[in-house]
Amino acid sequence: MVLKTATQPAVLVEAAVIVNPDEDSLVSDGQNRTVIARAIAAGIGTCLRDRRLQSR
Repeated sequence: MVLKTATQPAVLVEAAVIVNPDEDSLVSDGQNRTVIARAIAAGIGTCLRDRRLQSR
């Protein structure tokens, strides 16, 4: 539902399942959140670049 009603391009990311203690501890650490955020940003950048190349 979140992405179906978005009025702008959107990405929904589930980086961890917080009820899982191991995954909760990963996203509780600031360094791990930074790694996750950079990976998401890189993936979005790659997608946008590929779409631009395809539209040429």
